[in-house]
Amino acid sequence: MDRRAHHQWLYEGNAAAGRRSRAEAGAILQRYSDQITGSSGSTSPTLSRYDTDTTNQTYTAAYTWKPDDNELIDFSANAYHNRTRAEQTQVWPTSAIGNFRYYDVATTGFNVKNSSRFDAWEMAHTLTYGLDYYYLEASSEAAHFGAGEQQGYGGFLQWQGDYDNWLQLIAAMRYDGYQLDGETKTVPPEEASMSGDRWSPRLTVGVTPLEGFQLYGTYSEGYRAPGLQDVYRGGGAHGSGDTYVPNLLLQPETARNWEAGVNLKYDDILAAGDLFRAKVNVFHTDVEDYIEVDLRPDVTRTAINIGDARLKGIEAEAVYDYGWGFVNLAGALIDAKVVSGVYSGQALTNTPLDRFSATLGFRMLEDQLTVGAQYLSVGKITRTNRTQPNEPTIVDDGFDLINVFANWRINDHAKLDFAVDNVFDTAYTDPQSAWSTSAATEQGKGRTFKVALTGRIGG
Repeated sequence: MDRRAHHQWLYEGNAAAGRRSRAEAGAILQRYSDQITGSSGSTSPTLSRYDTDTTNQTYTAAYTWKPDDNELIDFSANAYHNRTRAEQTQVWPTSAIGNFRYYDVATTGFNVKNSSRFDAWEMAHTLTYGLDYYYLEASSEAAHFGAGEQQGYGGFLQWQGDYDNWLQLIAAMRYDGYQLDGETKTVPPEEASMSGDRWSPRLTVGVTPLEGFQLYGTYSEGYRAPGLQDVYRGGGAHGSGDTYVPNLLLQPETARNWEAGVNLKYDDILAAGDLFRAKVNVFHTDVEDYIEVDLRPDVTRTAINIGDARLKGIEAEAVYDYGWGFVNLAGALIDAKVVSGVYSGQALTNTPLDRFSATLGFRMLEDQLTVGAQYLSVGKITRTNRTQPNEPTIVDDGFDLINVFANWRINDHAKLDFAVDNVFDTAYTDPQSAWSTSAATEQGKGRTFKVALTGRIGG
């Protein structure tokens, strides 16, 4: 059962005075009731099962300011708070009925940025700079969920230069830092802190030799800090005797990425007012110190830096919009695997998959109502085999889904969204939720109905 409430408040003012400002505040309250098992898709008669009540609260605030007479100010600020609490009561096996556990995670954060535009040295310049911060606090009675506090903070500076409508240069630098403070659930408990930081550059060159046709290339670096559960996790899994232990020596992931591609942008092709947009992108990403749980049976289970990883592939998307309707095509071919360490050669978990989608939509009632359908095809799925890294991997068939949607803008203050995912209730493997090669695999979501009513007060 899913019960949701959406509220949004809006203030927009002083545009006539040449000072465009806008303030928004929103709240989303959700409650779910469900039954979960210890391993998705498993048919084991002794596997733990829990009745679960989950509440999710999200609060947001946003402010933008862009004076008409000052190109140096294009300011935006966002703040948010999210809290998720799951309460689980065990209902199976009979020997454990009534056992209780909870997870409680709250995140508060903000980000601010400003863009300043000016012309100099025969180029149009845009400087964008900003800061962001978040504070995460987690607690749980379950031993395998790390408890403690996590802080992440960063800042960036980006310069963009455009010359004579054919050359675009972007250079940026970002700083990221983190700190973890927590207590493990091991016996005896351990209190420990971790911290780290890094500077990450980015450089892009874009050339437009013909109007509407742009070639570009990008080099960038990324940084992923360990999370609370990675570092402070302890206890067992699925009620078994195996044990997770904290890893206070876990290192952050760092990535180096190369991209190149083509952007297409054309208007008034077949009819006045239509538009065509397309993008083709090839990429190659090397990740050092990839973080994942070591599941080999002869070692203590813990999150480790399993080795280096490599992701490479091609992505493409095209949209044609003709006013009263649109067509969107998207696809990707991606190879993502571990390239060093004990899991070398195995596919990465929780990564994008080979896929193709086609979406057809129509607008009516003076564009107040949009209806459409989507065809989604996902290719063969190579499942990881982390428990037996030397055994052959298991490959599951791909799957095809049909989804439909409708969006009704009732008026300027209310919107109704409706969707049905997996219309034909296709059974398929969800590659993002099953690492266990012994589990039944057709555990993807069946036919799912979604309804959302969004209201706005003010403005």
